[in-house]
Amino acid sequence: MNFGYLIFVNENPEVDYLKMAYALALSIKNTQKEGYDRVALVTNNIEKVEKLKSPWVFDKIIHDDFDQKGWDVRQSMDLY
Repeated sequence: MNFGYLIFVNENPEVDYLKMAYALALSIKNTQKEGYDRVALVTNNIEKVEKLKSPWVFDKIIHDDFDQKGWDVRQSMDLY
């Protein structure tokens, strides 16, 4: 993936962030030009993603066990 959007989703019992990420990915797919509509998802629960009606909206799904560090996990990932 050379260009696209990267979405982080950490499970939260109060807010369904996966549902929001799914809606965002659908919006990106419907509004962006081809080649600029790629969406990667980083999550700690791949099984929940696979149960979505259309998991194909995510071009790449990356598993990372956030270890309950919170939403800002940039320090724990090797993104560079």
